[in-house]
Amino acid sequence: KSESDNNTLPYNQRLIDEIDNDFSISINNRQPKSILHLIGHTYYSKDNGLEFRMFSDTISANSIGKLSPRLAILHGCKSGYGKILKLEGSISLTRGFLYNGTPSVIFSLWDADNKSSAELFNYFYLNIKEGNSSSIALTRAKSKIKNNIRHPDWANPYYWANFQLIGHDLSFIY
Repeated sequence: KSESDNNTLPYNQRLIDEIDNDFSISINNRQPKSILHLIGHTYYSKDNGLEFRMFSDTISANSIGKLSPRLAILHGCKSGYGKILKLEGSISLTRGFLYNGTPSVIFSLWDADNKSSAELFNYFYLNIKEGNSSSIALTRAKSKIKNNIRHPDWANPYYWANFQLIGHDLSFIY
């Protein structure tokens, strides 16, 4: 996460704190490359590619480098977008992770609502912790969002349907 994003994405810090409370550091030491969750704003680069800017670092389809977690979560607006090349398709962050060996990626199709998406991923991680696979965890998290009685407006697909999983259905042991 980028510290500058905390001011404009206030629910992200709460999500990070909840994840930190629910998943101990020892889990990260045991499986350091299990899940990479990028949280923040996405930006279009000069060549019309999408990227996450974090402090002085930028993560784009061309700069993923050695990042190859089992699951990459691209938690930002339109994080599945990319530069369209004839005969190649979309050169996106999602594709970059898949080409780099990441077996599964969660990305967004359109702008993400900060509050509902933070809640969605909180539910996602609770489902992962209960032993559910990544696709079941995401499906159940979406169900919790669209059936949230405190936020009936979240039943609208805008709040939950934008996050998609591509790749393998993974399970994590915690």
